[in-house]
This record gives sequence, C-alpha cells and structure tokens, in this order.
Amino acid sequence: MMKHSSLAIAVVAAPLFLNLAHAQATMGSTSELKNACETSVGNRVAINAGTTIAAGVLRGVPLANFETVNSACTIVLGPSAGFKFDGVAMNFLGALNIVSATGNQLEFDKSNIYARSVALNMVGDGSALFVKESGVNALAGDTVVSFGHNAVLEMFGNSASYGRLLEASNVVRMTAGNKFTATMGQGYIWGVNGVDINLTGTETVYKFSQFNTHAQPGKVNIRASGAKSILEFGRGSVYGHSGLSLTMSGAENQLITSDFTAFNTYIGAGVRIAVGNNQPKGTIKMSQARFGGAGGLVIEAGKGGSEGLIEFTQGSVIGMTDTGVRIESGAGGATIVKDSSLQPYRAPVTIKGPGLCLAENNVISA
Repeated sequence: MMKHSSLAIAVVAAPLFLNLAHAQATMGSTSELKNACETSVGNRVAINAGTTIAAGVLRGVPLANFETVNSACTIVLGPSAGFKFDGVAMNFLGALNIVSATGNQLEFDKSNIYARSVALNMVGDGSALFVKESGVNALAGDTVVSFGHNAVLEMFGNSASYGRLLEASNVVRMTAGNKFTATMGQGYIWGVNGVDINLTGTETVYKFSQFNTHAQPGKVNIRASGAKSILEFGRGSVYGHSGLSLTMSGAENQLITSDFTAFNTYIGAGVRIAVGNNQPKGTIKMSQARFGGAGGLVIEAGKGGSEGLIEFTQGSVIGMTDTGVRIESGAGGATIVKDSSLQPYRAPVTIKGPGLCLAENNVISA
C-alpha cells in the first residue's frame, strides 16, 4: 500500500514541477511570454533575471493581430530582475498584474500592452517605471500603478503624436510613498471614468510639461498629502468632464504652473485647487493659467493655516458661471492677482485674504 501511494504522488507532482520550471525559464519573444502565462500554475510567471520581450509580434499591427494571451497573467519580478517590453504588441484577455517587491525596473519602450485590467505593483523601495512612446491600456477595467518609497516614474511620448501612455476604460489610479519623483511629457494619462492620483508620501516631486491628464465623462482627482511636496505643471492640460480637484494637504507644499489649462464641462462640478489648507506655508504660483467650464473655480492657499501665498498672473477664466471665481489665502498670507482676465459674466468674483490682498490691472466681468 505504501509503494502504491508514493507512485501516485510522483505522477501528480511531475507536471506541477514542469510548469513551475517553465514559468521561470528565460524568454525573449511575445509567444514565449504568452505560453508561460497560459501554462504556468495560476498563470503566474516568475522572472528571476533581467528579461526583455523584443521578438514576435511587433508594434504597428492592429489590435486583432496583437499577440493574444488567452488568460490572465501575473508576472513576479525577483530581486533586482528588470523587465522590459521593447517594440512589441500584446493583448491579455484577462488581468495583467506585474508585481515587484524589491527595487525593480519595469520598462515599456515603443510597445502597446493591452489587458482586461492592468495592475503595476512597483511597491519595492527604489522601484522605477519607464513608459516611452508606449500604450498601457486596460480595455475593460482599471489601470492601477502603485509605488512604494523612493520610487521613480518617467513617461514620455513624442512630439509627432501625443499618445495615451496610461489609459483605462474605467479609472487610472496611481499611489506612491515618500520621496516619489515623477516626470512626464508629450503624452496623456487618460481614464474614461476618472483619473485618481493619490501621492501620500513626503517630499513628492510630480512634474509634467507638454502633457495632458483627461477624464471623460469622469473626474480628475490629484492629491498630495505629504509635507514639502512640489507639483509643477508646465505647458499642458487637466480636463475632468465631471470636475477637477487638485489638493495638497501637507505643510510647506508648492503648486507651480506655467502655460497651464484646466477645465470641466459639467454644471455643479467645477475646478477646486487647494494647497496647504490648515497648514503653514502653502504656495500657489500660476503664470498664464487658463480655466474654463460650466462649474466654478476655487483657488485656496493656507486657508485655516498660515503664511499661504497665491500669485495668479497673466491668467484667464472664461465661463465658470455656476458659482463664479474665488481666490483666497489664509491668515498672514498673500493673495496677488495681476494682469488677468476673470470673466464668469453672471457669477461673482472674490479675491480675498486677511493678510496682503492685491488685485491689479485685471479685466473682470462678473
């Protein structure tokens, strides 16, 4: 009886061993990754060495001709194992989940990677994500990107065509820990039902130039809650059809914009920007900012706190006829609005602050 039982166990264990070994094998083509995803136990592929997927179905084909993975796939990056999609096109009919528990590097370079839903879990300390002229798209759910501490995000398209670098048929979500650094240019974050960016760590630096963040019919919500963080928006736009909220709730935070556009289209929603409320030294500096939509516009710095600063120069507001325009700093702060056009027409314009309040050389129709 004992010999018969041992033989049964050996027969069952052999296929399991083969599947696990296959999941960890070196690969370099879309077909090899497809096979690993579809045949590995739990559709879980272990990557324990630097791996680049650069052969097989190359970018440029229509979606119907992408390398199609007929399953979900979880790619687990081992210690220091980098992973790169290089010039390829893949469509995962299930969820794509890439997991990094250590300081791994994940790169999408001139590749289109689609899945039912996408989760990039780069939570290891010092992890990095690079998206270069690529599209990472959840066709039937969320695209979720999670970072730990000391993480880096770089996303860049090209000047010929501003691509949707991160996209979701539902919501694009992003979170990050302390000392997160993000730089973006010449592309889009695009979430049909919303974009939700929640940066909870201290000393966050989140910058874009020639970049757009759009949600339609959803809302854009950008939050930075740690102290001494900087959001810097150059030429580009943030559009939330159902509203836009941009808040920085920590101490000594800064929002700096130049040649920046923000707007919504849904009555009752509007645009709200708040930096350092109930905290000291919240700073907003906006040059050539443009706002529009059917809601209202609120810009606040240090309200309920102290030493907040708003500098709004050479800006314009058109519409926002629901509740009008309010620009306000808190105690001991300064509100400066100069050389700007504020025209909500049938709604009020309020510029105020218990500290310094200066409105100079503006055109106001309210």
